[in-house]
Amino acid sequence: TELSKRGNTKEVWKELIDSGKLGYMALLRNLNNIIKAKPGNYNKALETLTNENLILKNKVLPFRYYSAYVSLKNNKLSTSSIFDALEKAVKISMKNVEQIKGTTLLAVDVSGSMMQKISRKSEISCCDIARILCAMANYVCENSIVVSFDNNLYKHSLATTNGILLNADSIGFSGGGTYCQLPLEYLLDEKIKVDRIIMLSDNMCNRSYTSGHIWEQRTPTQKLFNDYLNKINPNAFFHMIDIVGYGTSEVNINSDKVDFITINIHFTC
Repeated sequence: TELSKRGNTKEVWKELIDSGKLGYMALLRNLNNIIKAKPGNYNKALETLTNENLILKNKVLPFRYYSAYVSLKNNKLSTSSIFDALEKAVKISMKNVEQIKGTTLLAVDVSGSMMQKISRKSEISCCDIARILCAMANYVCENSIVVSFDNNLYKHSLATTNGILLNADSIGFSGGGTYCQLPLEYLLDEKIKVDRIIMLSDNMCNRSYTSGHIWEQRTPTQKLFNDYLNKINPNAFFHMIDIVGYGTSEVNINSDKVDFITINIHFTC
């Protein structure tokens, strides 16, 4: 309201930041405007951005930080302080997440279908959501292996000491088909033992995908997971995250070795 009345100016932003009435989400979504306006209390805005009480109280969804990060990357006035603040904020937001013990394979779907936007007005894609969730999971894993896939499999080296946002951004997008079986083939071919597989995908596979929560034995991913249980680790678990909410799965959701989670990330605005 103040911006509409008085304009996107240095003076207006200074007053808004000093007043303490600027909401946390409003601050996060207007970082670009604040940087361009160059208010004298810019550091105070960063202090608010990393205020633990505000972060935990507002329960900001992880992709909001990533969206701000992507936007600020293209702002020539952005400095290390703003990226440090964003990284600190996203790590604070994960304070209540327990460490994932053992070795985890994190697999991110970077196929063409994952590039759909989460809303008409957003520049964030389903793939972006999967990438940030993968980077966050990597941060809390005791030991992790990170891959992405479309028609091909891509290996990523994500150190937990890297920034979560930078790690998410480093997982490239290719736009090919959806072959959920590739991460399983990789584990079997290389004889790699993991305690769990976490896959973030829309499950829009090119062949034999299941719909309506009905599992079919012909799915290559399930067959390969069965092979993995028999040959490598009978105690492994498969956590399939249906990132878009279609309700399709490449693995048997009724199995005691499978955890199937559907989330609908689409927003109306």
